[in-house]
Amino acid sequence: MRTIIALMVVCIAASYSQLFAQQDPLFTQYLDNQMYANPAFAGSKEHMVFNSIHRQQWVGIAGAPQTTTFNLHTPLPIKSLSIGADVLSDKIGPLNRLNASLNVAYRIKFGNGKLSLGLKGGVDNYRANIQEIDRSAVDNYANNLSGAMAVNFGFGAYYFAEQWFAGIAIPRITGELTDSVGGVDNGKHFFAIGGALFGITPNWQIRPSAQLRMIQGSPISADLTATAIWNQRLWAGLNYRLEESASVFVQFKIIGELKLGYAFDLTTNRLNQRTAGSHEILLSYGFVRNISGLVSPKYF
Repeated sequence: MRTIIALMVVCIAASYSQLFAQQDPLFTQYLDNQMYANPAFAGSKEHMVFNSIHRQQWVGIAGAPQTTTFNLHTPLPIKSLSIGADVLSDKIGPLNRLNASLNVAYRIKFGNGKLSLGLKGGVDNYRANIQEIDRSAVDNYANNLSGAMAVNFGFGAYYFAEQWFAGIAIPRITGELTDSVGGVDNGKHFFAIGGALFGITPNWQIRPSAQLRMIQGSPISADLTATAIWNQRLWAGLNYRLEESASVFVQFKIIGELKLGYAFDLTTNRLNQRTAGSHEILLSYGFVRNISGLVSPKYF
């Protein structure tokens, strides 16, 4: 397996720009992590929210992706303004990326809901732990991966009403890597998301949703999700990622607004012969207060 990883790094070094154009991870519980892709999501819950997700992808394959993300967002006392911050650590084989971003959103009433426009600014730091593999398999070009930096800007729009929501975002407008090799374009990411809420009984709702992602030089990725919600305390659902995986997930509130979630992905492509699937754990907390005019509950 070390030989496989070494060959992977050689291929990465040979197609340096495409590596980072495909760097951003995907999450099965993406509805709880929207701000990572779309800065306009900041403050949409009408109160401060903390989210964290850890994803272990392709269990059983050495060097498989491991991703951990944290985000915090809140509306401000200044009318219509919201802010948020997110941090992501992404590791695949010997390659590590640390991203930190600040998000600002401005919300206005639009029709029966609210339209939010957001801006994102952040920085990426890339490091390659070449010591983890056979150095003879890696040339000097790959060594230059370590310490590469990229400053990034993005924007997004998000509309949410009582029964449905939709959003579009380009979280990477800029983001040129700077290292001893020279500048390399990170590649633009385009996200679209949408969903709706249907009441079945006073205590049960169904929430279908979908996420579409397009990246320069990469195949289109699409998630189709159906979630059943009981009494705003329990979420259970199914997810299908086009030509990649089928997933089940469950989330429940432990106490108050503290929510714990788990997702299991079963790989549906040829990798299913090498991996036992992927695991994802979510921890979320909403700092809810009795504020006059607060719209509750929030299903997205």
